[in-house]
Amino acid sequence: MTLFSERKSPRTLCEEIVSFVQDDFGQKFARRAWNRFKPTVSPWWLVPSPKQPTYSFQKFYFAWEDEKNFSTIQAGVHVSKGLDPSLAVVYPSKKGKALLMNEAWGWNRFLKSAVSGVLKRNIQSIETNEPLIIVVKGGYVQDPSRYDPYLGENDIGEYKFSYDIATDTLKRVGIKRSKDLVLKSLNKATSFDVLIEILETLNDDQWMWLDLFMLSEFSVSEEAESSWSSETMWNRYLKYLWSV
Repeated sequence: MTLFSERKSPRTLCEEIVSFVQDDFGQKFARRAWNRFKPTVSPWWLVPSPKQPTYSFQKFYFAWEDEKNFSTIQAGVHVSKGLDPSLAVVYPSKKGKALLMNEAWGWNRFLKSAVSGVLKRNIQSIETNEPLIIVVKGGYVQDPSRYDPYLGENDIGEYKFSYDIATDTLKRVGIKRSKDLVLKSLNKATSFDVLIEILETLNDDQWMWLDLFMLSEFSVSEEAESSWSSETMWNRYLKYLWSV
């Protein structure tokens, strides 16, 4: 069954859903466009802090599935694994330090929730029959002082999975290999549990940068008989993806 959204762009969805996020979490969330000069096309985040850059934060994510065909919105959660803090000795620049993890990074909460099984139990509470899309992007960072994870100019690998919540089955549906094949271990991700085990192993790589997205897709077709409001999307779907 195709899911439909009442809000017709990532920006409007982000702007409306923030009130439900803040009411439930009891804290402010900042709206951030990836490209503030093209807000109607740009992906948007809801970030639990006004600080920049936002790498260290677990974020709600809203984007067009195809920026040339504005028919489907992806909505979900985005979290990044940064570099090992020991690398501060090698690359002490301000920009480089922004990529170094510490205990406060959202990735740590995500991984703890995933390894303990809490995340999976929460996901199984989602009220939709549609598969959850899980995207893992990553690669090695040779020089943190020159690296920007969000520019898309890096040699990174990407694996895309479809997770059927009802049957607890994971299927790989897309792959983009980097030259150094650093994510090749994800070829062995035959289940959600195995995927988490692999991510736990990749977490030990000091130089590895990872971006993980958990998403569902919502059509913005005007012909939909029944569309999800922002409140429905929050209560039946989005809130279950957040790792605390």
